[in-house]
Amino acid sequence: MKSSIFLAFFLSELFVITPLCAQTLDQIFTKEEKLLYVGYEVTKCYDSQDDVWFATLKKEGEVLATFKRGYNKKEWTNFGLFPLLGGKVKQLVIEQFSGGAHCCWSYWILNLLPHHEVVYDSQEYPVGYELHPVDLDKDGVFEFTQGILTFDYFDRLSHAVSPIPTVVFKYEEKKNKYVPASHIFPEYLLHGIEEDIQKVKELNEKTDFATYDDSSGDYLSILLQVVLRYIYAGKEKEAWLFYDKEYHLFDKEEMKSKIRRKLKHCLVYQQIYGG
Repeated sequence: MKSSIFLAFFLSELFVITPLCAQTLDQIFTKEEKLLYVGYEVTKCYDSQDDVWFATLKKEGEVLATFKRGYNKKEWTNFGLFPLLGGKVKQLVIEQFSGGAHCCWSYWILNLLPHHEVVYDSQEYPVGYELHPVDLDKDGVFEFTQGILTFDYFDRLSHAVSPIPTVVFKYEEKKNKYVPASHIFPEYLLHGIEEDIQKVKELNEKTDFATYDDSSGDYLSILLQVVLRYIYAGKEKEAWLFYDKEYHLFDKEEMKSKIRRKLKHCLVYQQIYGG
């Protein structure tokens, strides 16, 4: 079966799963170049030498922190206040967009009281795309989601067919940090996976594996859409059972080893499984 048949299945699907009931941050970002809150000043600044816009955090005129990923349009640096941790005190959220056609967004989340402290820096993890706050466990403290980029351009995959699973971050009070917690919310992350499973089975039934060429990566991609969703939702046993049953290409064992090696070096995977 030619790759165009597989692509017909892909065109109607989003490779980045938009979280259900998630809120957008656009509504909380200020349109001003300066924000004042609990004695702090957050300001958009321009570095003419490097031609980049960035944000600074100040208190009483002293620069306490700089947030710069090197992007050259003013509108690509944004900040605002959001009550992520519940209560009356809001957290500062800073966003920078790379300007890329398909990625990427960088985020910092800061507590400002009793002193300023970064509780999330997206650059610590292999993640991208927009951050969506969503209170999954309904306790008044928001979790949030981003896309995992570990398998972007994996092996023979182009970006267009690369799986970008969703990861849930949850605030851990003892560490005063947001950490990967997808395994706590498997039902949320696996919503609709039955449809993806059915597509894999239908493709397997139609494919002549004796002559099929997967140099485009389309077949690998649709298998990984299911396998990686299971894995990052804390269901690794189910993931490999599915893989062993449904992956029918000649490189089955080699590809399994490649996937495992990639996961081994993924910090999101490590923290979900206690590594």
